[in-house]
Amino acid sequence: MGQPARFYTSATASVNYIYKSWFALMKRYQSQLDGKLRWLEMLNSDAELVELSGVSLDTLRAKSAGILAQFAPQETNRETPTKGKKSKKGKKSQNLDSEINLSEHLFDTYKNTEDHITRCAISHLLKNVCTINDKEEKPEKFAQRRRKLEIQIQRLTEKLPARIPKGLDLTDTQWIETLITATQTVPENETEAKLWQNYLLRKSSQVPFPVAYETNEDMTWLKNQFGHICVKFNGLSEHTFQIYCDSRQLHWFQRFLEDQETKRSSKNQHFSALFTLRSGRIAWQGGEGNREPWNVHHLILRYSFMDTGRNKFSEGRKIRRNRQHYHPD
Repeated sequence: MGQPARFYTSATASVNYIYKSWFALMKRYQSQLDGKLRWLEMLNSDAELVELSGVSLDTLRAKSAGILAQFAPQETNRETPTKGKKSKKGKKSQNLDSEINLSEHLFDTYKNTEDHITRCAISHLLKNVCTINDKEEKPEKFAQRRRKLEIQIQRLTEKLPARIPKGLDLTDTQWIETLITATQTVPENETEAKLWQNYLLRKSSQVPFPVAYETNEDMTWLKNQFGHICVKFNGLSEHTFQIYCDSRQLHWFQRFLEDQETKRSSKNQHFSALFTLRSGRIAWQGGEGNREPWNVHHLILRYSFMDTGRNKFSEGRKIRRNRQHYHPD
C-alpha cells in the first residue's frame, strides 16, 4: 500500500498483456485442435472409403479426377516464370501456394456437400496430397499415420486446460499453502502429487513486475553536479537515478538529454513525438546474497528508441538512485 499509482497501472497492464497473449495462444491451439479433429473425421483408409461410399475404389478415383478437373483451369492460368535459379524458386513457391489453395477448396467443398461419394473422393485426394493414388494402400503405413494424428490431438487437448498463467508469489503465500496441503492431505493420484512437487520445487520470483513509462514525457533527463547523466521518472520525482552504462549505450543517453534540452530551450516548440527515445521500463535484475533485497537486486532501464525511421529496442545497464552514502561495488 502507498506505492505510486504508476506501479499499480504497470502491474495491471503487465497482467493484461500476459492474459491477452495466453488467450491468443489458446485460440491458436483450439484452432489447431478443431482442424485436426476435422481431419481425423475425414481420414479413412481406402477400404473404409469404399464401404462409406458404396462404390468401388476405381469409381472413387474417377470421381476424384473429376473434382481435380474442376480446379485445373485456375492452376493453368498462371504466368510462366523466366529461366534460372530464381524461376525455380518462384515455381516451387507457386506450386506450394497452389497446393494450399487447392486443399482449402477441397475442405470447403467437403464441408458444403452432403453427397457421400463426393466426400469420400475428396478424402482420397486430401490424404494423398491432392493427387490420385493408383497404388494399393498399405494398411500398416496408414495405421501409423492415423495414430500420429491421434497423438497430436491428444497433446493439443492436454495443452488447452493446463497452461494457465501463474501470478507472482512475492510473499510465498501460495507456496506455504501448497506445502501445508501436501503435508496434511493425501493426493488423489500421481498427477496431483506431481503437480504439488513441481510447485514446491519451483523457484519463486523475488522481484516485482517492471514499471512501464510508455512515453518519453514520463522521463526527465539531466546532469548532476559531477556531469553524469541522470533521469527522473513521473511518480518518483523525489528520486534521481544515475545511468551506468558502457560506451555502446552512452551516445543514446546523450541523445535523450539533448532532445529534451532542445525542447526546453525552444520553449516547447518541438514535438516530443519526433525525439529519439520512445518509451522506457524499469525492471529488477535478480542477484544473490543475504543482504536487503534492494541491495542484492539491481535496477535496469530498458528503453526503445527511434533510429533511421525504424523502431529498435535496446536494453540499458544498471541505474542506481543517487544517495550520499552510496559506494560503488
